[in-house]
Amino acid sequence: MKKSKGNAAIIICMVISIVSLMAGLTIIFAEKNNAKKAPDTSTKNIVIEVMAPGYDGKTYKLTTNRQYLGEVLVDEKIAEGENGQYGLYIKSAAGIKADESKSEWWCITKNGEAVATGADAVEIADRDNFELTLKTGY
Repeated sequence: MKKSKGNAAIIICMVISIVSLMAGLTIIFAEKNNAKKAPDTSTKNIVIEVMAPGYDGKTYKLTTNRQYLGEVLVDEKIAEGENGQYGLYIKSAAGIKADESKSEWWCITKNGEAVATGADAVEIADRDNFELTLKTGY
């Protein structure tokens, strides 16, 4: 009798382990599928403002179906740069060049918040407002 109780406990533990493993794998595969979602090609209306010291600024009101800011900046010839480690490294915007000898660089904000990625990783949503601001000092 003791042997069948021991076997039952082992079987219950194995079933619980298998169910837990299957649940974990289901969660992992669901996350991978979410990461592979189709790109957002819907039409979005956005505003891009370029600001620099001694410059009145320029505002671009655009309609795009692009998913990332870097694509729009290049397509619309708002910014120029080169591909770097983090994607588009902006060297000029609205014809204003950053002077690297003065430690100048272009800061990107989205809806008033500084972004922590390069322009190529900044996702666009309808009614987003972006600012490219020439900054001095790193």
